[in-house]
Amino acid sequence: LVFAQVADRTTGKPAATMFLVPKGSSGMKVGRRIKALGHGANPIFEVRFDHCRVPNADLVGPVGQAFEAMRIGFAKTRTYYGARCVGVAQAALDYAAAYAQKRRQFGQQLSAHQAIRFKLAEMQASIEACRCLTYRAATLVDERSDDAPSAVAMAKLKGADMTMTVVSEAIQIMGGQGYSCDHPLERYYREAKLFQIGDGTSEILRLIISSDSNRRARRHERVAIAD
Repeated sequence: LVFAQVADRTTGKPAATMFLVPKGSSGMKVGRRIKALGHGANPIFEVRFDHCRVPNADLVGPVGQAFEAMRIGFAKTRTYYGARCVGVAQAALDYAAAYAQKRRQFGQQLSAHQAIRFKLAEMQASIEACRCLTYRAATLVDERSDDAPSAVAMAKLKGADMTMTVVSEAIQIMGGQGYSCDHPLERYYREAKLFQIGDGTSEILRLIISSDSNRRARRHERVAIAD
């Protein structure tokens, strides 16, 4: 699936449009695989186009409607990201908590120290807050609500930052063991970073949320004037 700019026949201006370009099409070449920090199950490749031509039959949707399709698609994928954030963070917390119960320090379990218990409590509270954001986002997406884009942006934004914090704290709880590749936390840490970048960076999500806040303000203002 390729997004490309096409000159709109009515306005003459570039319009983002979607095309289905089958692998092996003339002028299309799949290049090297890009080695990523994490997410090895989702490989990334360079794709190059050199005078690649596709028939009108491979047009997906109307010309110039790609951004609308992306908006709908992103609403769904960002909800998935929210769920992934919660899952990775919960896995990190569970692993660190189990380690803290087994590890003994100064004659008692690591989990018996108040500093560690408070860390675990903050981590769990943050996870539950993002879990609720994700459930709300998923509900609004299913309802096709106008509030869905902002809701999923909030779920992904807060979920991504939360996951990075929780995994980092889990590593901190385990100390040198957490930094070791003998434990899964190092992988969780690498995987979590993509949540702040993929399918809309945290900076873009803040723009979406702020735009929605302005939309709500204008709506309330119109209601107040009407009253």
